[in-house]
Amino acid sequence: MTVEIPIPPRFATDIKQAQKFLQQYQHSGQLNALDAAIVTWENILKHPEFTSSEDEFRLTAWNEAGGVYLQRHWHTGRRTDLEAALKLWQQALSLSPKNKHPVLPYLLNNMGLGLRTRYRYTNYIKDLEDALALYRQAITITPQGHPLLSSLLNNLGTALRVYYNRTGQIEVLEEAISKCRQSVELIPKGHPDLPIALNSLGNGLSDRFERTGQMEDLEEAIAVYRQVIEATPQGHPDRAGYLNNLGVALSERYHRTGNKEDLEESLSLYRQSIANTPEDHPDFPSRLNNLGTGLSDRYHHTGRVEDLEESIAVCRQAVAITPKGHLDFPMVLNSLGNGLIDRFNRTGRKEDLEEAIALYRQSVDATPEGHPDLPSRLNNLSNGLRSLYNHTGKIEYLREAIQVSQQAVKATPQNHPDLPGHLANLGNGLWMRYHNTGNMVDLEEAIEVYRQAVAFTPKGHPDLSMYLANLGLGLRTRYSNTGRMEDLEKAIEIYRLVVSSTSKEHPELPARLNNLGNALSDRFNRTGQIEELEDAIAAYRQAAATVPTGHPDMPIILNSLGASLNERYNRTGVIEDLEEAITIYRQAIAATPEKHPDLPMILNNLGNGLSDRFNRTGRIEDLEEAITVYRQAIAATPASHPDLPMFLNNLGGSLWTHYKISDQINDLEEAITVYRQAVTVAPEGHPDLPMFFGNLGVSLWTRYNHTKQVKDLEKAITYYHRAIAVTPENHPNLPVFLNNLSTSLWARYHHTGHLEDLEESKKICQRAIDIFPKEHPSLPSLLNNLGAILSEQHHHSGQEEYLESGISAYKKAWELGMQSNPSEGLRAARNWMQWAFSRKEWEETLDAYQAVLGSLTARLQAQMERRDKSFSLSRVHGLSAQAAWACIQRGQTEKAVEILESGRAQLLREALERQRRDLHALVGGEYDAIYQTYRDATDQVNALYALKQRPADWGQQLTAAQQALQQATDALRDQVPGFAYFLRPLPFEAIQKQAADAPLVYLAATERGGFALVVTQTSEVSETSEVLSVPLPQLTDKSLRERVQGPDDDPALGGYLGAYLRWRNAPRDETARAAWFAALEETLTWLGETVMAPLVAALQENDLPQGALVRLVPGGLLGLLPLHAARWTVDDGPQTTDAP
Repeated sequence: MTVEIPIPPRFATDIKQAQKFLQQYQHSGQLNALDAAIVTWENILKHPEFTSSEDEFRLTAWNEAGGVYLQRHWHTGRRTDLEAALKLWQQALSLSPKNKHPVLPYLLNNMGLGLRTRYRYTNYIKDLEDALALYRQAITITPQGHPLLSSLLNNLGTALRVYYNRTGQIEVLEEAISKCRQSVELIPKGHPDLPIALNSLGNGLSDRFERTGQMEDLEEAIAVYRQVIEATPQGHPDRAGYLNNLGVALSERYHRTGNKEDLEESLSLYRQSIANTPEDHPDFPSRLNNLGTGLSDRYHHTGRVEDLEESIAVCRQAVAITPKGHLDFPMVLNSLGNGLIDRFNRTGRKEDLEEAIALYRQSVDATPEGHPDLPSRLNNLSNGLRSLYNHTGKIEYLREAIQVSQQAVKATPQNHPDLPGHLANLGNGLWMRYHNTGNMVDLEEAIEVYRQAVAFTPKGHPDLSMYLANLGLGLRTRYSNTGRMEDLEKAIEIYRLVVSSTSKEHPELPARLNNLGNALSDRFNRTGQIEELEDAIAAYRQAAATVPTGHPDMPIILNSLGASLNERYNRTGVIEDLEEAITIYRQAIAATPEKHPDLPMILNNLGNGLSDRFNRTGRIEDLEEAITVYRQAIAATPASHPDLPMFLNNLGGSLWTHYKISDQINDLEEAITVYRQAVTVAPEGHPDLPMFFGNLGVSLWTRYNHTKQVKDLEKAITYYHRAIAVTPENHPNLPVFLNNLSTSLWARYHHTGHLEDLEESKKICQRAIDIFPKEHPSLPSLLNNLGAILSEQHHHSGQEEYLESGISAYKKAWELGMQSNPSEGLRAARNWMQWAFSRKEWEETLDAYQAVLGSLTARLQAQMERRDKSFSLSRVHGLSAQAAWACIQRGQTEKAVEILESGRAQLLREALERQRRDLHALVGGEYDAIYQTYRDATDQVNALYALKQRPADWGQQLTAAQQALQQATDALRDQVPGFAYFLRPLPFEAIQKQAADAPLVYLAATERGGFALVVTQTSEVSETSEVLSVPLPQLTDKSLRERVQGPDDDPALGGYLGAYLRWRNAPRDETARAAWFAALEETLTWLGETVMAPLVAALQENDLPQGALVRLVPGGLLGLLPLHAARWTVDDGPQTTDAP
């Protein structure tokens, strides 16, 4: 007994027996020994002589018997034993003289212990407060040096810890640690109570670490726990609990430092604890639970699915053996839910997610109101519901998640260490709802909640980095919506701090690096500083290298890396960056669940990469796939999502580009529609609003060019002005908007004749050129436009300065285009040539034509498919006829023939020679090595052309690359059958050989008139040349177009071709049939009068024998007409046949 009290002889033997059974239990942990002790005590208390015994004896007996009942309650969890103990102690207290009985301190201590235990079940705060009062009273009446004092101090400290967990009052925790230290100091080394007191001190220090994040507390707690184990002999029933506590502390240190040795040791300790805990022990489920949690930690560290599966199995075992009313039942349900969530994140199995949510709901339902763990269990339920929203996209799950999270925050005391985490998760839910709905109220509330989470977190706390990262995300999101630069700068500052304070082994490091990369990318997009982009790529690569395979963050990290590489390609032109970006986007999509809210963004970025590759190579398949991908992204995006304007804008851009290739007005109409939608749904102040305005202006300008509806031009000018008005002065898109406004003003000048528009157009264009980076690939476009304006001013005024400046602008545009943008260089050379032709400057016309050919060759070398080449060649349609005309005017008829054959045969050879052996047909065959060498050399030249920031030795690199390409081209010509004239024109001698059995007659039309060039193998048709030039003055471009497709101002297809197609579509329609035959008759007559009559007359004049055969080689639209059936009045002239 605790106090020497006289024992009636009748009960002496029974009491000794009860004490013996209790000692057996304390050494063995066997429940049967404890049961025997209770049976013995029950017999004593029920004995008739007990009620007549002295009060002092009965008081002591009730006290000790209550202690045995409490022991059995702790072992079995049976509430009846706890209530029995409390009843016995209450009876004893009713007999005790106030502050005088020697048993009173023990009785007060036990009653406090019982009330504290009942509080764990009921969460009734008065039980806990009464327990604290009892402990304090016991300490007050216990003299210094009393053997019970250390236990009283320890129990008071433990109860204060519980009260702290309920209230979050840090001063309560400080007092708890102080009382535990006093307890330890009073116990001599080797005393059996020392491990208990040390363990309580360790628990207090662990709590303070969780609150403050001070590593000193955790380190001391671990050291104290090690002392506890060292002081506890093997086989002691409390040793298993002490092993478990050390494991928990080591697990905490692992979470702080990422040191895997701590994690491995904690798992080993958990397993030892379980091995030394009887399966019927009340703490057995909680110790299984800790092992499950530790295995989950190792899974997160290594990604080993075996750990995850064992974690789930262990937690299921804990749930299975825990009675529903047991104190730990909500806890084990919660942990099993966590494991299932992890497996869902690994496999995407919805069944795991749904079971986890069901478990979380059970855990919450089984937790009484006011219970200190209720907020954390509500928080986990909220997380599960957010995951279900991410998986299904159903907004109702997100709404419930936010409501549950708000309940968790409300139920958490203001000073509680879990409050920052619950606030952060509420912020996450609000942030996600903002992304779904675009409601700025949610975003503002999320930022405020994130700020509160940071404010409530002590410096040095291990979770502070996470809460700061959330705040950075909120600020960056607000920047994306409002363009407030201070938000972005603060976000970058926060992200750098977070990354610098995160260990290399920390599982959140990849996500934090990704966040830093995102913010740096945003600043690059705002400032254009390439250093920001390089830093972003480095951060993304580090994130991708550290994230485990299959991790749910993998898609978004891959997407970020792909986007940054895509952006660097756009800045530098290095094709390897673009190819890597597209590959990474596809990997990210493959790793993203179908309903995941990030999927639209990743699809959009793949579309961007494919669009960029189309712009680089001209491969139309890339553009068409981009359109498909953009449509998928929009279809998967909620109507109010903040990214929807961008997705719409990108789809509009691809449709506009497709229209430029296909000339299908439906593409353009849809582009205008989606651009309008982008402008409509974008909020005021959106950082991309200038781009949306600008692109809508471009689409309207394009439709104006198609329909000549001046209202489209006026609207385009309006939107360009709006774009410029909301664009910062140093924004990289400002020159583009200025250029577009200049172009539209130039067009309005053509419509109205107002010289003010022309002059303003030139000034704005020059301003755009002045602020554009000199290495930018779009600069040739601006110079080309300036050349067009100056050519118009020269035409209007005749002033020489405009002529010289215009030619200079076109030449510079062509030269820069050859270096950085062959397509734009081609456009500049074409415009220059047409201007020279209109001025009858024949030598300049031919110089410009050589520039055209240089740009065309550079463009074609990047295109491996025939239809891509068709698109590029269509952009130089008619130029060979103009160049041939210039040669004729200079008396160079043989060169004129070479030019016509080159222009005609460029695509004809594609049709005839490559129909069966495209370059791709060489892959894998006898000439695969030659093809690969050619392809590699082409890629290298293209990469150098695309560079916008060129190294000092760029010129030497380009020269070497061009030489390698020439060698590869020569190998194709020399070694591959059928490629002798690959990418080069036939010389006149080779053309002349084709006229062995009949003259070749090349026919072409220009704006100045048409001509025929007759080639024979001898000089029989011309005394001065082997080529006869026959003028055809009525065969102009305009007359030919009107004859083939109707008047230029009629949007409907008319003329010969329109009548034919209408008849083909309705062959039984007599009206269509009559119209077709009438058009055919008119066309045949026109051909005879315009082409064949003067041609035959010229041939007859040059003594070509009557009835001789000639082969016609028509160019351009002439190839669509039946020249062989043309009608004219000359009899017995030469016979004709069309050349292939």
